Amino acid sequence: DWSSDGRLAVVQVLGARWRIEFPIGKVIYETDHAISHLRLSPKGDLLAFIDHPLPPDDTGFVAVVDLAGHERLLTPRYNSAQGLAWTPSGGEIWYTAAEFGINAALRAVKPDGSSPPRVVARVPGRLNLHDIARDGRVLLGRETWRVGSAGVFPGDAQERDVSWLDLSFATDVSADGKTVLLSEQGEGGGPQYSVYLRKTDGSPAVRLGDGYGPALSPDGRWVLTFLRTSPAQLVLLPTGAGETRPLPRGPIESYVLDGAWFPDSKRVVFVASERGHGQRLYAQDIAGGDPRPISPEGTSALSAFSVSPDGEFVAAADANEKAWLYPVAGGQPRPVPGAGPREAPIRVSADGHSLYVRKLLGLLEIYKVALATGRRQLWKQIRPADPAGWVPFFFVNITPDGKYYTYTYARILSDLYLVEGLK
Repeated sequence: DWSSDGRLAVVQVLGARWRIEFPIGKVIYETDHAISHLRLSPKGDLLAFIDHPLPPDDTGFVAVVDLAGHERLLTPRYNSAQGLAWTPSGGEIWYTAAEFGINAALRAVKPDGSSPPRVVARVPGRLNLHDIARDGRVLLGRETWRVGSAGVFPGDAQERDVSWLDLSFATDVSADGKTVLLSEQGEGGGPQYSVYLRKTDGSPAVRLGDGYGPALSPDGRWVLTFLRTSPAQLVLLPTGAGETRPLPRGPIESYVLDGAWFPDSKRVVFVASERGHGQRLYAQDIAGGDPRPISPEGTSALSAFSVSPDGEFVAAADANEKAWLYPVAGGQPRPVPGAGPREAPIRVSADGHSLYVRKLLGLLEIYKVALATGRRQLWKQIRPADPAGWVPFFFVNITPDGKYYTYTYARILSDLYLVEGLK
């Protein structure tokens, strides 16, 4: 955002740390949470933004920081928060957020936190605040979101949809392609999200419990799950009879909502950070014990990772979205030859000789890269029949033999309005 005298306030991301600088080069505030929608107050004395504690999830708080770097949280944590602007007088901060699901309302809060947030406007669907003009007119988007999951499974000649409720994220697929793990994050998923298993024979999905579940164990007995508490908690949800098992957090201060299993189904790997340290990969034995770091600081929070079939290394991307192979037992990581910039590892092949990667920008293209030579070949291009509003997400899952896959997509359709008379 620009100040009245032409200086620029920016958010800079360095590794796993997010900084607010004003002017550029002067660090005002730093955190391991994601920061979005940075806006400078009309007087130039406060910076408002949305604080996202669980990246890449857009759950968040509205916060302000003064020029000395003191942060104040102004709102409760919303399930989804995007869009923020100051009113012309500076007396309120307006923003769009949803208490649960994604159907965000236009809300307002005072920057000193002297009164609770209030609702300014609500409509069927999702509002997204883009800006407020000096004369009080408001630029608002009205959006319709549908998130679904599709793929190819045993017996399929073409792709088919396996979505269940309104925001179905396919986070994993079993090795035989017969079971999909779904995380429901919309109205139907509830305020804490819900974890479902669905057979790919078309039978109904089965709800396992609350949370966000990124990974199904290879033996099919457990789902690695994040409970979106404050702070977040890592647990194991049983797929059959049994009780939820929390995993000790040890020195972990914050988690990133992603994870994977080792082939033996006895250990898990995830991205997290300790106080005063950047994000990195951690391995943890599900039988007990604290997590231990297995990579340098600076692992990306916005890309997938995969454990090799022998359990000896993890393919993941660093903060610059460059793919590396990190030895689990320790030692020097090595870059993945043939992996291009801004490509996320998806799956190490069953023979351990290749790595599937996908481009993080643009259309959904998946490549198979030979780990020994760097030779790469296009494995699949995924194109929708109707491209209107179609956005591919990070979630792509491939079975180890490369026969079956799932992916998650969003269809976002929006209308832009110039609104007068809001108070």
